[in-house]
Amino acid sequence: MRIIWQVQVAVLALTLAACTQIVEVRSTFGPNVDFEHYETFTFAPVESRNTGDPRLDDPRLGTQIEAAITRHLNDHGFRYVMDDPDLVVNYHAAISRDFDQTQVDNIMFEHGSGITTSTEFETGSLIIIIFDAREGKAVWGASMQAELNEKASRSQRRKRLDGVLDDMFAKFTKEEYIKHKEAEAAADK
Repeated sequence: MRIIWQVQVAVLALTLAACTQIVEVRSTFGPNVDFEHYETFTFAPVESRNTGDPRLDDPRLGTQIEAAITRHLNDHGFRYVMDDPDLVVNYHAAISRDFDQTQVDNIMFEHGSGITTSTEFETGSLIIIIFDAREGKAVWGASMQAELNEKASRSQRRKRLDGVLDDMFAKFTKEEYIKHKEAEAAADK
């Protein structure tokens, strides 16, 4: 009986461990986009809003996001300008509370419903959309969702955000753009 309980606890621990630090990143290019004529970018004005969450309301978060986006776009040959850009970058960050329930069947006793655990966690989301400044059409977008570690220090959170932005922009490559164009052409046939 003790071994069965240990197995149940081990399964529960593995299940909960699998739920932490999940990162989901998606990205896509807009239809009929030609990146060859884009050289410059700027950021859309950020609406000042008070969410009540000091992590989101901290102006350093926006500064960090914009610095990372700028670094990635510079790495891809784009140049930041304040006036008359080819591209406008818009982003939105949010935090939501989620719940995860896990049930491990009780095989030790003939009666009973087993063990149910309910875990509350926070999910952070970041959406980045890059628009053609003249036409106003989206040319590329990425979104990410990840479980937040509320025990992480500010520097750990900053490092994690930088890593997530790296993952988001990993799909913002010429190779991915070519794949997108090829898929677009194949769909038109």
